[in-house]
Amino acid sequence: EATSADFTNDSSGTPIVANKVNGSAVTGTISVYDTTTGAIAASIETGGRHPTSMTVSGGYMFVTNTGSDNIGVIDLRTNRLERTISVALPLPGSHQDNDWFHDDWFGGDEGHGHAFGAQPTSIAVVGSVAYVALYTVNAIAVVDLSGGRDEHDCVLGYIPTASTPS
Repeated sequence: EATSADFTNDSSGTPIVANKVNGSAVTGTISVYDTTTGAIAASIETGGRHPTSMTVSGGYMFVTNTGSDNIGVIDLRTNRLERTISVALPLPGSHQDNDWFHDDWFGGDEGHGHAFGAQPTSIAVVGSVAYVALYTVNAIAVVDLSGGRDEHDCVLGYIPTASTPS
């Protein structure tokens, strides 16, 4: 929740903590809305920044976190984040700690290895496989959701698309 000391942006009438440079969300939460009372019943961490899309399958909610290049997997029985899955594309000599919407988005750390910002924008789940649109890569990532892999080794491959899929 935003405080008076935070830089904020408006999200459907609710102030959210935002990046001072580009205005994007710097937190990663979604709200559970009680339709009978009209009130927010809970706030759930998504495991990344700038949650953009979500889908439900098999008792889980899968959330694309565009600013962190990952998918948050939320257990709907507990409304808690269970794990995250990276969809960033590692560059040679890089690490997977990608965060394109951080306050130092435009500077610092030049010459060091990075992961290429894939910016996942939408997701569909069929069985134990997710298909994730990667906005800046012009591809659909095919992701193993079975849980038997390391979070940085779940992307099985890519399906090329036209420009900027969403």
